[in-house]
Order: sequence, then structure tokens, then C-alpha cells
Amino acid sequence: MDVELQVTVENLLARYVHAIDDDRLEDWPGFFVDKGRYRITGVPKGARYELCATPPGDFPYLPFTRRAADTDGLKPIAVDFDLRHG
Repeated sequence: MDVELQVTVENLLARYVHAIDDDRLEDWPGFFVDKGRYRITGVPKGARYELCATPPGDFPYLPFTRRAADTDGLKPIAVDFDLRHG
């Protein structure tokens, strides 16, 4: 990774972390692509996982919860959400 790209990524991550730490959840969707792909890392392994999608108050979607079973080894778990207009 070149230095300019590394600085860009580090700045993005810093803004992201500050938005979460400052409870500015309404800013959170702006850090991601339109298709809403998120990667969650650092979660300890478990037999199953529960993921909740709770849109900010001004978004016209209902909260949604999905459950997923663990995978073998460290394989990623893919969970898709189809949010419904509220």
C-alpha cells in the first residue's frame, strides 16, 4: 500500500471510530458503499451469533435481527439483511 492510500485509510478509520465513540450513529452509513457491505472483526468465536441492523431514526426502515451459526475454523460468516420500509 502506498503512503497516500495508507493515510487516506487511516483518516477514514479515525473518522469512523470517532463517529461511533461519540454516538453519532446517524453518520455511520456514510462510511460504507451503497450496497451496505460491512465487515465486523475481532468477535470471539461462538456457537452462534446474533446480528442486529438498527437504522438511524430518520431512515424509513424497521430494525431487523438475523442469527447465524459458526463456521469451521476461521471462515467468514455471511449474513444478508433485507431491510423493510417501516
